[in-house]
Amino acid sequence: MNTSAWLWALRMLQGRRSRRSVKKHIRSAVLGITFSMVPLVLVIILANGMIDGITKKIIMVDSGLAKAYALEDYDPVQVQQFRGRITEELGLETQLLYEGYGVLFSQQTSHMVALRAVEDDSHHMKQLEFHAGEPVMTGQQIIVSQQLADFLDVEVKDRVTLLSFTEQPSGEIRYKPTLLTVSATASTGYHLLDEGMVYIPIDYGPTVLPNADALVIRILPGDRDLRGSPAAFPVDRLRNILGPGWLVSSWQDQYAGLYRNYQSTKVLLYLVMALIVAAAGVHISSCAVMIILEHTSSIGILRSMGVGTGRIRSAFVLTGMCIGIIGSLFGIAIGVLLGSQLNSILQLLQTAELRAMDYYLSSIEIRIPVLEIVIVFLYGMTVSFVSSLIPTRHLKRMSPLKIITSS
Repeated sequence: MNTSAWLWALRMLQGRRSRRSVKKHIRSAVLGITFSMVPLVLVIILANGMIDGITKKIIMVDSGLAKAYALEDYDPVQVQQFRGRITEELGLETQLLYEGYGVLFSQQTSHMVALRAVEDDSHHMKQLEFHAGEPVMTGQQIIVSQQLADFLDVEVKDRVTLLSFTEQPSGEIRYKPTLLTVSATASTGYHLLDEGMVYIPIDYGPTVLPNADALVIRILPGDRDLRGSPAAFPVDRLRNILGPGWLVSSWQDQYAGLYRNYQSTKVLLYLVMALIVAAAGVHISSCAVMIILEHTSSIGILRSMGVGTGRIRSAFVLTGMCIGIIGSLFGIAIGVLLGSQLNSILQLLQTAELRAMDYYLSSIEIRIPVLEIVIVFLYGMTVSFVSSLIPTRHLKRMSPLKIITSS
């Protein structure tokens, strides 16, 4: 008997009530796969957008592709020569700044800050979102993050005192207070960078931060460097250009722990979501078991008609695969649709109890990782295949004669 004949026979043996029951089980299994796929796809889009966005934000605002810290005293002409060689040999622009730490005092309280002395047209200024005031980087002006301004309870035009400190050759710590006026409040879009962000004019760098290693050459990324996940920076080439008088650190070196933490969290989330899909596969198995139990007599008749166990098993496996295909496609489509509106969804969650964006990015770069979505689809198909195959193993042990006589 060919395949079409025994399928027709099986359909004739099914009653109307039985067909309704089968459809009910199939719909339930499809919904199970669909709703398990949606959170998995959302987590993929969220995790990739969050990690890529944080990495790019850190590179653009803080670390650059790499930083070179001066270990010796260099005059401005020598520094410019080093910058010219970097641009010539690596094809990348550079930025000169001074970096260090200090304590910022207001009339109410104080806070430890990461201090940067930059030019008024520096790359940093182009990355900031200003909330109040003007980005003036001349005279005794200071730009603070909005988060820091809220903590210190200061506004534009308020006076603050910056206490910096340097270590003398003798080991003695020397403190230097500097009176400054808040010219603007701004945000980088990332909580970790905003926590202690302070910018002052570059003219104050050598006096506020006189240590040699406070002088920094930052390697700025080009457009090609930020497409997708940023690649590793050729640190050895930069060291050869600058020589032993500079300490070179790539963006991975500066944020290695944070980056590994985010990557491990991403993998953990993927595993949890994968387990949810596997749990939905159990629903497919139970669906296959119920269909087999409801059609035991039909299976016995087909077996007595000479239909092989393999063909009967393939019918149930094919049903499970169809459930997997339909459920996976619907789940992925819904997940991608919701993922494309992820920023709007997260904004709706900004309640007093759910301040998620305060601790991550203010806006996530939405990118649909096609390769990972394809892998998710194949994973859903694999789960469906295994889940539908397992319940059919005992079909070989079913005796057609016993089935018919007991029906």
